[in-house]
Amino acid sequence: MKKVKEEKAIRELLGATQEEMALLLFVTRSRYSLFELKKRSLPRKAMTRLSEMLSFIQKAKSDAKKNDKTSTEEIQKKKELIEKEIKNNLFQQYKLEKKLFSLEKKNQKGLAAIHLADYLAQNDEFGKEIANNFREKAHYDLKKSSFEIREKHKLKLLALKAYHKELNKAMSDLKL
Repeated sequence: MKKVKEEKAIRELLGATQEEMALLLFVTRSRYSLFELKKRSLPRKAMTRLSEMLSFIQKAKSDAKKNDKTSTEEIQKKKELIEKEIKNNLFQQYKLEKKLFSLEKKNQKGLAAIHLADYLAQNDEFGKEIANNFREKAHYDLKKSSFEIREKHKLKLLALKAYHKELNKAMSDLKL
Protein backbone atom coordinates (compact mmCIF):
# COMPACT_ATOMS: atom_id res chain seq x y z
CA MET A 1 0.00 0.00 0.00
CA LYS A 2 2.95 2.31 0.71
CA LYS A 3 4.18 1.98 -2.88
CA VAL A 4 0.75 2.94 -4.21
CA LYS A 5 0.91 6.11 -2.13
CA GLU A 6 4.40 6.86 -3.45
CA GLU A 7 3.28 6.50 -7.08
CA LYS A 8 0.20 8.60 -6.42
CA ALA A 9 2.45 11.14 -4.70
CA ILE A 10 4.53 11.36 -7.89
CA ARG A 11 1.41 12.15 -9.88
CA GLU A 12 0.28 14.72 -7.32
CA LEU A 13 3.77 16.22 -7.25
CA LEU A 14 3.45 16.76 -10.98
CA GLY A 15 -0.04 18.12 -10.48
CA ALA A 16 -1.68 15.73 -12.92
CA THR A 17 -4.55 13.27 -12.98
CA GLN A 18 -4.14 9.62 -13.98
CA GLU A 19 -5.57 10.47 -17.39
CA GLU A 20 -3.09 13.33 -17.87
CA MET A 21 -0.16 11.20 -16.71
CA ALA A 22 -1.16 8.49 -19.17
CA LEU A 23 -1.26 11.05 -21.98
CA LEU A 24 2.12 12.51 -21.00
CA LEU A 25 3.73 9.06 -20.82
CA PHE A 26 2.03 7.74 -23.98
CA VAL A 27 0.29 4.88 -22.17
CA THR A 28 -3.35 4.12 -21.44
CA ARG A 29 -4.98 5.34 -18.26
CA SER A 30 -5.56 1.78 -17.13
CA ARG A 31 -1.87 0.98 -17.69
CA TYR A 32 -0.87 3.99 -15.60
CA SER A 33 -3.41 3.00 -12.93
CA LEU A 34 -1.87 -0.50 -12.79
CA PHE A 35 1.55 1.13 -12.48
CA GLU A 36 0.33 3.09 -9.45
CA LEU A 37 -1.04 -0.11 -7.96
CA LYS A 38 2.34 -1.78 -8.58
CA LYS A 39 0.67 -4.48 -10.65
CA ARG A 40 2.40 -3.54 -13.86
CA SER A 41 5.48 -1.58 -14.81
CA LEU A 42 5.66 1.22 -17.36
CA PRO A 43 7.51 0.86 -20.65
CA ARG A 44 11.12 2.01 -20.61
CA LYS A 45 10.37 5.18 -22.65
CA ALA A 46 7.56 6.07 -20.24
CA MET A 47 9.83 5.53 -17.21
CA THR A 48 12.53 7.69 -18.81
CA ARG A 49 10.00 10.43 -19.56
CA LEU A 50 8.63 10.22 -16.00
CA SER A 51 12.16 10.46 -14.62
CA GLU A 52 12.84 13.54 -16.78
CA MET A 53 9.63 15.20 -15.59
CA LEU A 54 10.50 14.54 -11.94
CA SER A 55 14.04 15.89 -12.46
CA PHE A 56 12.61 19.03 -14.04
CA ILE A 57 10.20 19.55 -11.13
CA GLN A 58 12.98 19.08 -8.58
CA LYS A 59 15.20 21.55 -10.47
CA ALA A 60 12.32 24.04 -10.54
CA LYS A 61 11.93 23.67 -6.78
CA SER A 62 15.65 24.17 -6.32
CA ASP A 63 15.51 27.30 -8.47
CA ALA A 64 12.60 28.56 -6.41
CA LYS A 65 14.74 28.26 -3.27
CA LYS A 66 17.42 30.33 -4.98
CA ASN A 67 14.77 32.90 -5.76
CA ASP A 68 14.15 33.24 -2.03
CA LYS A 69 17.09 35.64 -2.10
CA THR A 70 15.05 37.77 -4.47
CA SER A 71 12.19 37.40 -2.05
CA THR A 72 14.46 38.73 0.71
CA GLU A 73 15.33 41.68 -1.53
CA GLU A 74 11.64 42.28 -2.19
CA ILE A 75 10.93 42.20 1.54
CA GLN A 76 13.69 44.77 2.09
CA LYS A 77 12.23 47.00 -0.64
CA LYS A 78 8.77 46.62 0.87
CA LYS A 79 10.18 47.51 4.29
CA GLU A 80 11.81 50.65 2.85
CA LEU A 81 8.57 51.59 1.09
CA ILE A 82 6.56 51.17 4.30
CA GLU A 83 9.13 53.21 6.26
CA LYS A 84 8.86 55.98 3.67
CA GLU A 85 5.04 55.83 3.85
CA ILE A 86 5.17 56.00 7.66
CA LYS A 87 7.37 59.10 7.54
CA ASN A 88 5.11 60.72 4.95
CA ASN A 89 2.04 59.78 6.96
CA LEU A 90 3.47 61.30 10.14
CA PHE A 91 4.33 64.47 8.25
CA GLN A 92 0.78 64.67 6.83
CA GLN A 93 -0.61 64.16 10.35
CA TYR A 94 1.63 66.94 11.66
CA LYS A 95 0.48 69.32 8.91
CA LEU A 96 -3.19 68.53 9.57
CA GLU A 97 -2.81 68.94 13.33
CA LYS A 98 -1.12 72.28 12.75
CA LYS A 99 -3.89 73.34 10.36
CA LEU A 100 -6.57 72.22 12.82
CA PHE A 101 -4.91 74.21 15.60
CA SER A 102 -4.85 77.26 13.33
CA LEU A 103 -8.51 76.80 12.39
CA GLU A 104 -9.48 76.46 16.06
CA LYS A 105 -7.63 79.69 16.86
CA LYS A 106 -9.33 81.50 13.96
CA ASN A 107 -12.70 80.21 15.14
CA GLN A 108 -12.06 81.42 18.70
CA LYS A 109 -10.84 84.75 17.36
CA GLY A 110 -13.98 85.08 15.23
CA LEU A 111 -16.26 84.29 18.17
CA ALA A 112 -14.42 86.81 20.33
CA ALA A 113 -14.74 89.43 17.58
CA ILE A 114 -18.52 88.87 17.40
CA HIS A 115 -18.77 89.43 21.16
CA LEU A 116 -16.73 92.61 20.76
CA ALA A 117 -18.98 93.73 17.91
CA ASP A 118 -22.02 93.13 20.14
CA TYR A 119 -20.41 95.26 22.86
CA LEU A 120 -19.57 98.01 20.38
CA ALA A 121 -23.09 97.99 18.96
CA GLN A 122 -24.52 98.55 22.46
CA ASN A 123 -22.28 101.57 23.11
CA ASP A 124 -22.96 104.58 20.97
CA GLU A 125 -19.48 105.99 21.60
CA PHE A 126 -17.93 103.72 18.99
CA GLY A 127 -20.70 103.82 16.46
CA LYS A 128 -22.53 101.13 14.63
CA GLU A 129 -20.18 101.34 11.63
CA ILE A 130 -17.20 100.12 13.64
CA ALA A 131 -19.35 97.39 15.21
CA ASN A 132 -20.48 96.26 11.74
CA ASN A 133 -16.86 96.19 10.50
CA PHE A 134 -15.89 93.96 13.42
CA ARG A 135 -18.91 91.75 12.85
CA GLU A 136 -18.16 91.36 9.11
CA LYS A 137 -14.54 90.45 9.81
CA ALA A 138 -15.64 88.00 12.51
CA HIS A 139 -18.10 86.30 10.15
CA TYR A 140 -15.38 86.08 7.49
CA ASP A 141 -12.98 84.45 9.99
CA LEU A 142 -15.70 82.07 11.16
CA LYS A 143 -16.54 81.14 7.59
CA LYS A 144 -12.88 80.32 6.86
CA SER A 145 -12.72 78.17 10.00
CA SER A 146 -16.22 76.77 9.84
CA PHE A 147 -17.33 73.70 11.73
CA GLU A 148 -17.59 71.79 8.45
CA ILE A 149 -14.00 72.57 7.45
CA ARG A 150 -12.66 71.65 10.89
CA GLU A 151 -14.62 68.38 10.89
CA LYS A 152 -13.33 67.46 7.42
CA HIS A 153 -9.79 68.00 8.67
CA LYS A 154 -10.50 65.91 11.77
CA LEU A 155 -11.80 63.09 9.59
CA LYS A 156 -8.72 63.28 7.39
CA LEU A 157 -6.59 63.11 10.50
CA LEU A 158 -8.48 60.04 11.72
CA ALA A 159 -7.98 58.39 8.33
CA LEU A 160 -4.25 59.15 8.44
CA LYS A 161 -4.01 57.67 11.93
CA ALA A 162 -5.83 54.52 10.82
CA TYR A 163 -3.52 54.25 7.80
CA HIS A 164 -0.56 54.69 10.16
CA LYS A 165 -1.80 51.76 12.24
CA GLU A 166 -2.07 49.61 9.11
CA LEU A 167 1.44 50.61 8.03
CA ASN A 168 2.81 49.65 11.43
CA LYS A 169 0.95 46.33 11.26
CA ALA A 170 2.39 45.66 7.80
CA MET A 171 5.86 46.49 9.10
CA SER A 172 5.50 44.14 12.06
CA ASP A 173 4.21 41.40 9.73
CA LEU A 174 7.40 41.77 7.68
CA LYS A 175 9.54 41.26 10.77
CA LEU A 176 7.90 37.91 11.56
